[in-house]
Amino acid sequence: MTLSQFLDIKNNKSTLGALVNTSTDLLNDYLIQQLVKKYQKQHGDVDIVRFDLAKQGYQGLVHELTQSSLFSTQKILIISELENLTAKAPAVKNKKVLDQLIKVIESQDISDSYLIFDFNYPKLDERKKITKVLKNHLMVIKDRLSYRNLNAFAQRLIEKDGYKIESQVTNLLVKRADFNVTALMNAIEKLKIAALDTMIISQKLVIDNVEQNLSDNIFDILSLALKKDYQQAIQLLKEQINQGVNEVQLVAAMTSQLRFLLQVKLLQEQNESIKQIEQILKAHPYRIKLASQTQISSSHLVYLINQLIEIEYQIKSGYQYQDDFLQLFLLKC
Repeated sequence: MTLSQFLDIKNNKSTLGALVNTSTDLLNDYLIQQLVKKYQKQHGDVDIVRFDLAKQGYQGLVHELTQSSLFSTQKILIISELENLTAKAPAVKNKKVLDQLIKVIESQDISDSYLIFDFNYPKLDERKKITKVLKNHLMVIKDRLSYRNLNAFAQRLIEKDGYKIESQVTNLLVKRADFNVTALMNAIEKLKIAALDTMIISQKLVIDNVEQNLSDNIFDILSLALKKDYQQAIQLLKEQINQGVNEVQLVAAMTSQLRFLLQVKLLQEQNESIKQIEQILKAHPYRIKLASQTQISSSHLVYLINQLIEIEYQIKSGYQYQDDFLQLFLLKC
């Protein structure tokens, strides 16, 4: 089951539990919260028990599953630290305990427990019997948010709680979150609070509440300089310096941006499509599209990158004392 499919369902599909395996810890935590809310909506308040498999082991889990909740007829058992389900984990020494756990899960003789397996490792070991049993008997929520579906996920996450947001505003939000899932989810929660009165997340609200990251600021500065709008580019550069961004950070960010532009330019010269470039560089299509529109030769980009390398060397060596050396660099763009 994908994230979007999970967000669309009203009730948990499995009476036994779920296996959550997404791209970040924060996303895992969010989905576990949603699972708990949906279960409590169906069954009322229940005990929530957290179980560390690495510390307490399979024997402890079997014991926990076969015990009744002390304060209610049902409980939610959140099981974390599941390294045993990866290929790197050593074989379980006590096979009898593992067989006992499998038997308990397969019999589903744990009607007083709802199991949530919080798997925060890159990949399950599909060869293990316990993995196969869990996948057969639990609702599996497995998704790796890619750059291409990040916008759709953000929009769905906002709209499911009754908020409204236009697609172009979602694009801006994802861009300001630097296409990062954790940063995006934090920004969405912040915006929901800011928009409580109107339930509308507008472009102004995003601009006022989600700070543009350094990478985007540098992209704007270089874009202006490459278009020969030096006055505006220098003004934005001064704003970054006034906000406390040091010269080394600025040079590093500029070098990174120009190298990205050069990569896109060289791939274009090899007649690669936007989609092919996206796959090669593993970058968001929006960034690829903007970079592909830059009217500058690859040779000039190489020249600018070499200039920045020299500037960085002079700064770190203590030779560069000019206050306006980065402004002079922008005039060379």
